[in-house]
Amino acid sequence: SIKVGFIDDFEAMKGDSKEAGATTKMIEQRFASFGKSKKIFYISTPELKPTSNIEPVYLQGDQRKYFIPCPCCGEFINLEWKTFVGDTTEHAGIYWELDDNGKLDAESIGYVCQECGDFFDDSNKTELLNHGEWRPTAEPERPGNYSYHISALYAPIYMDGWEKYVRDYLEANPSNGVRD
Repeated sequence: SIKVGFIDDFEAMKGDSKEAGATTKMIEQRFASFGKSKKIFYISTPELKPTSNIEPVYLQGDQRKYFIPCPCCGEFINLEWKTFVGDTTEHAGIYWELDDNGKLDAESIGYVCQECGDFFDDSNKTELLNHGEWRPTAEPERPGNYSYHISALYAPIYMDGWEKYVRDYLEANPSNGVRD
């Protein structure tokens, strides 16, 4: 019996099967003797939605996301790769431009706020992170069931920045249309 457990890389674990049963139920049974005082942390990077282990667990909780104050308007926003403002196709989220030769213009990389539509880069990300807060975005299936999601866009300034993620995206989605 275990009171506290960190189930790391949960996405890579064997999923539910007829022979073994539900993976999460088997794990949670190991904590059964501690009732309401148990703490189970499922940690993973989501992969493919149809076979995901982590997404259903996340959806059972209150789906907390980290909101930072937009440096332009002050509204708290959740950094997302791509979002759309209202029902229009107006872009919000990570933004970049390519030069005339199709090369990334590193100076153009930044974020377009989904609230005010203004642009900012990640140069003052440390300050933004320090003033951010976790906010629930859904009602949990059971009270006290907290779940968290955070994007690599929040990585501290000394880690990989937005430029790296844009370059990774462009490499995986080349202009010739052959997606990797």
